[in-house]
Amino acid sequence: MPKLGIFNIEINGIKTKYATFGKGKNLIILPAWRMDIDRSEELIKYIGVKFRVFYLNVPGYGNRNNLKKYYTVEDYSRFICSWIKKLDLDKFSIFGISMGGPIAYNLLNRIDEKKVDKVIFLAPWYNSDCLNFNPKLFKLGEKLIKVASTKKLSKIGDKIFDNKKLLMGYMRLITPKENFKDKENMIKYVKNFRTFSFTTTMYSLYNVLKYDLNEKTKKHNHKTIFVMSKNDPQISYDKTLKGYKRLFPNIIEFPLEHKFHAPRIWITKKLISQYFGKTFIEAMQII
Repeated sequence: MPKLGIFNIEINGIKTKYATFGKGKNLIILPAWRMDIDRSEELIKYIGVKFRVFYLNVPGYGNRNNLKKYYTVEDYSRFICSWIKKLDLDKFSIFGISMGGPIAYNLLNRIDEKKVDKVIFLAPWYNSDCLNFNPKLFKLGEKLIKVASTKKLSKIGDKIFDNKKLLMGYMRLITPKENFKDKENMIKYVKNFRTFSFTTTMYSLYNVLKYDLNEKTKKHNHKTIFVMSKNDPQISYDKTLKGYKRLFPNIIEFPLEHKFHAPRIWITKKLISQYFGKTFIEAMQII
């Protein structure tokens, strides 16, 4: 299969990269937490069978730029908006994965909506009320993540992201055992951490966990595709779908059945086929 097209670009004074792949209608993928070009390669190629896919490494993701500020959902939407203007596309759809859900909502408030064809969400974040976690444990975790995102811990955090053995042990604790059947890709997944800024990554997670789309009122009437597992262990399918239906009235749901929050693991060809499968293909075909 052909390789991704990788291009260097400078946006608002920050040097980064973006990838393109495929032919057809333009589709812009918005990142999930700790997801960059390398981690998304097989997904980009999978979707690129039908679309011309674009994917941008946002600040701190896939690069360790000396960033002068923390990045929020709104900051990422502004950054991506600047990139889209540079691409100068006549028409495109946007695809928000997990954290990319609220980024997509904010992006739609900044760009020329007439250029947007359709909106696709894959297991998107709505607010903390949709979490399947004990509220007290969630609050504790939130505080720990905030501490981890402080600049003082930047060098220590980056060393943790560089430690393959430590991260492999951590992954054995938090990810399904089946992931380690594909050890080559798990090693690749762990090595991918070293391309991320620890504090930027932690703060973006903290900001997303605090983000509440229920506070938003503006509705978007684009044709919208909602793809998510009903067995997602982290967030409630029904609550999340209800929230997105409020903001995107023209939504069509495509439930999946796997038991993890996409994308929790390195996405390989096998995993795409196994976890997205026929339902995801069906959703893509109506776009």
